Amino acid sequence: MPAEANPIGARTYDDLFQLTGERRLGIQHGSRRLSVLFGAGYPYAQVYAPPGAGFACLEPMTASTNALVDGNYPVVCPGESFTARFSIRPERIRPGTA
Repeated sequence: MPAEANPIGARTYDDLFQLTGERRLGIQHGSRRLSVLFGAGYPYAQVYAPPGAGFACLEPMTASTNALVDGNYPVVCPGESFTARFSIRPERIRPGTA
């Protein structure tokens, strides 16, 4: 799906997105924005906005929701390590900017 800056409105989400490009998702309400930057180790994001709820979630995912079936997930052998990073940026938005 292409990036968009439209209101969620009556739409609902419980969808997995494979991240490419900028690897940043955000949500804004009024003069406040919350951005999540998905770094190394997080190739997917789950976006959850249930019907009638006053919230939405932007969830970092290390594998797809079907990973245990399709086998596409990171494996860490004994004695090795795995690192995944994401950052969260809260902002106040000045009037007239998006």
